[in-house]
Amino acid sequence: MLNLIATNLQMTVENVEFFALTLVRVSTLIFILPFFSIGSVVPVLAKIGLSFFISLAVFPMLPPTGFVIQNSPIFFFTLVIEQVMVGVMIGVAATYLFHFVVMGGHYIARDIGVSMGSVSDPIQDETADEFGVLIMLVLSTVFLAKGLHLYFIKVIMDSFQYIPIGNFNWDMSNAVKVLGLLSATAMVMGIKLAAPVMIVMFLTSLGMALMSRIMPTMNVWIIAVPIKVLIGVLVVWECYPLLSMLFESNFQQVLEAISYLLRHGSSHG
Repeated sequence: MLNLIATNLQMTVENVEFFALTLVRVSTLIFILPFFSIGSVVPVLAKIGLSFFISLAVFPMLPPTGFVIQNSPIFFFTLVIEQVMVGVMIGVAATYLFHFVVMGGHYIARDIGVSMGSVSDPIQDETADEFGVLIMLVLSTVFLAKGLHLYFIKVIMDSFQYIPIGNFNWDMSNAVKVLGLLSATAMVMGIKLAAPVMIVMFLTSLGMALMSRIMPTMNVWIIAVPIKVLIGVLVVWECYPLLSMLFESNFQQVLEAISYLLRHGSSHG
């Protein structure tokens, strides 16, 4: 089969195998990277086509490997697993770009009192709190408007320079450490995102409790939810500069994490 494909494309069998390995890594990254992985926004055929054309652009620039596959199915399958691992390692690290928004949105919805309701999140392709979805959509617009998605295409190309085919470092301790740090950072960023709303909601609840003590005949808690929702929305609106600052800070940390994984992902790195 490979001989037939190579003959039709006027390529050697080894070049066809290396292109297939390139396509495996690029496809894995495209199907995991933030925004590119959105099934409801980016069709599967578009992802496949994008993966194919990026692979065509990357293939001529592949660094020399220093080994020959020699038509060994076992060795080729090992290289396929290697490319999937590289794609998963970098792609999962990149997904932490939006994780803090999910956590912060949950904290905000909980304190405002609307955590019982949920809507479909088109970015994460799952159900989430309303405020998390709202903030996620705003940040996704910023993500595209600033052209940050182009950086991830550059990451795909750079991965072949830092981690050539056949030179993956199977010691996953660095990847585990980086993902652990990104998880902790996402939690801290989520709390920072929700902190203004949490503080204001605490003061609002305290004020309503005092009003309830001053005016026992007035059922303050009937109007508590609409008041808290209104105040919460106003606080989120006023804290947009903080949201943008946190997103920029988190984006830089994700870039540093991916850069670290690329530098230490090679067996010769």
